Amino acid sequence: MKKIINMLIIIVFMFSLFPAAVFADPEINAKSAILIEAETGRVLFEKKSHEQLPIASTTKITTALITLEREKNLQKKVRVPADFINPGEAGIWLEPGERHTLEDLLYALLLRSANDAAAVIAAAVGGSEADFIQLMNDKVRELGLKDTHYVNPHGLHDEDHYSSAYDLAMITREALTYEEFRKVIMTDRHILPWPGHEYSRVVHNRNNLLDTFDGADGVKTGYTSQAGSCLVGSATRNGMQLIAVVLHSDGMYDDTAKLLEYGFKNYEAQQLISKGKVFGKVPVEFGKTSEVRAVAARGLSTAMRKTERDQVEQRIDLPAKVQAPIEKGQNLGTVTVKIGTDTFMRVDLVAGESVKNGSFLAALWETVQSVVQFFMA
Repeated sequence: MKKIINMLIIIVFMFSLFPAAVFADPEINAKSAILIEAETGRVLFEKKSHEQLPIASTTKITTALITLEREKNLQKKVRVPADFINPGEAGIWLEPGERHTLEDLLYALLLRSANDAAAVIAAAVGGSEADFIQLMNDKVRELGLKDTHYVNPHGLHDEDHYSSAYDLAMITREALTYEEFRKVIMTDRHILPWPGHEYSRVVHNRNNLLDTFDGADGVKTGYTSQAGSCLVGSATRNGMQLIAVVLHSDGMYDDTAKLLEYGFKNYEAQQLISKGKVFGKVPVEFGKTSEVRAVAARGLSTAMRKTERDQVEQRIDLPAKVQAPIEKGQNLGTVTVKIGTDTFMRVDLVAGESVKNGSFLAALWETVQSVVQFFMA
């Protein structure tokens, strides 16, 4: 018994010397893959994540993002153009003259992966399909993404239509900030009208991850013979949402589940900054009060390993002084958080209270003091 206990102690000790073994990277079949934490975009795992590849219907995440960004009224009805040409393959058999709400078309776009819905949305939201595609390309540049170029709103193959696992993850992170997007991708089925028919159209969610992975809450599948099987998946556990992207995978659900499980087993949500936390006080010139608190405009949490807790660094950037008047919530500076060597997250620091102009005499006295200090320096 003594020998057994001693062996167990030795084994535990050996594992403590090699903590990296606990965090072994998953073996991923996909040609390209990435795993990020949704709130901050922190990369937790990647495999050739910047390789430019065809992405099939995962394109429609950007189509939905542009629609939600530009159209606040999803009950707005749009008409299928008289000269409408169906792109083919997956669709809901839209015909010229039909009228549908943008909301219904979004469900068709993201659940059925309807190419005809994508084309109608593009024409309605962009004014023309070409102008909508320009909006898509403009958006990825605005997000600082460099691996993506779109030539259509649906993802049918074209040599000049491509993205990367990294870009798709960041685009999805942006799309998930919209409540309507989150609602649609979690929906099991949706019914759309079908004028001239005895029954309605029914679109079903094609993302099997929702039924097979604990905590799954999105996002979008895609397939063409050139792109292979693609999946953008997301899941939330214990307040932490992860986004996984696999491109050209022979087992997209297995790959995605491996990535997400790896993330949840090895990382946990850690609050780095709480909203309203005071990061300093800035002197105020010509104000009724002599200083203003600099507080965090929002909270910040991200995925971290326990071994990283002592690697967190913060850099506070605030001006030497500001001039009244100051409005509560006015931007004053930033706090930048660094974990290890390459992870940066920034939070704005804003005025914690308003500061009104002081009296004329007080302002004059401060001016005199400033002049004296200048000449004495």
